[in-house]
Amino acid sequence: MEQNREINFTGYSLEGIEYRTAHKKFEEYKNQYNISQLSDIQLLEELIYRETLQDRFKKKISEFEKKNKKEEDEG
Repeated sequence: MEQNREINFTGYSLEGIEYRTAHKKFEEYKNQYNISQLSDIQLLEELIYRETLQDRFKKKISEFEKKNKKEEDEG
């Protein structure tokens, strides 16, 4: 069993507030649920990363819909 492995959140392609939010969430989950197995930590990192990307795309879709609605209302 691999325990006490210090794995840091990498968050490739995440920057600024996205990275900080994802990193904070990663650390909170890791500590709250006492996750220490390397495979579990890697899985947690992947899940947090995907959740952050999902939130990014939801936000972009919402912004796109608002822009289209505004253009329709003006046109």
